Amino acid sequence: MSQLKYDADYQKTFSVLLSKQRKPWSSVEEIKSSSCRSLEAFCLSYESTSTSGVSIKTISVKSFDNVSIDMYWTAPDSAIAASAPRAAVLYLHPGGHCAGSAKSFTHVNSRYARSTGLSFFAVEYRLAPEFPAPYGLEDALAAFQHLAAHSAAFNIDPARIIVMGDSSGGGMAAGLCLLIRDRNLPVRPVKQMLCEPMLDDCTVLPATSPLNSMLSWFPQENSMAWQALLGVRAGDPQVDVEPYYAPARAQDLTDLPPAYLDIGSLDLFVGETMEYAKRLSQAGVAVELHVWPGLPHMHDFYGIPTTTRTMGTRSTAMKKL
Repeated sequence: MSQLKYDADYQKTFSVLLSKQRKPWSSVEEIKSSSCRSLEAFCLSYESTSTSGVSIKTISVKSFDNVSIDMYWTAPDSAIAASAPRAAVLYLHPGGHCAGSAKSFTHVNSRYARSTGLSFFAVEYRLAPEFPAPYGLEDALAAFQHLAAHSAAFNIDPARIIVMGDSSGGGMAAGLCLLIRDRNLPVRPVKQMLCEPMLDDCTVLPATSPLNSMLSWFPQENSMAWQALLGVRAGDPQVDVEPYYAPARAQDLTDLPPAYLDIGSLDLFVGETMEYAKRLSQAGVAVELHVWPGLPHMHDFYGIPTTTRTMGTRSTAMKKL
């Protein structure tokens, strides 16, 4: 008999929804439309209270192919007025590589900015399948290099740029750290914040697993999202895929920034996250790992006590820098 169960606060808040699990989305187009509605509804829940004490500006960044992408700078008043440069956060949004937007997360990042005292820079990276690998990650790299090159204009310390992402954005954050290391770039991230990260294109879940009935992001959707990013290479461990786009495939995890990882115990990604944390630690990387009992993927989208704790723990990890 399975011992899996939802967190009590989560169960109480979503008892009606949990009584009838939604059907998996059937196409990338449905992932785009349905997940965007969910993400936007979550982000709007922060809108009325979370922008006080911060300013939000749009910055244009040239990517590797000379295309301009937007980056949203969310700065707490204290950071702008600080007498010395502060650490900063480059943020990569969730959405399975094919959905979501950085702009919709400005209110969420406002909450983080106020709680940490740090500026957040959310990258409007290009989405698959219209822009498969390497576009999104190269956009993220261009944004990172822009911050490093223009740090004085933002009153940030280029040696203390944190790379952070949720879900697919968490996987991108891990891949970006690998890419910066392998290109031997002069400025490197000071920390990688991998929140519920999507790391492994080969993740599978047996049909008999009790976890299947408790997921909020399903294996079918995960496979479609990876295929949007990687095409026919996705999901086949015998086919070569660059680890920058699927970091679980990386053979060498040495010489990477200290890592924070968190994951719900009822998340499809729980196994790959724990395995990546273990491998980072074995490679000599400092690791902080949190596995939140009874919580599914993107549980931090809801303002209940146990999920508010998740955001607070992340803020604490960032404030240390």
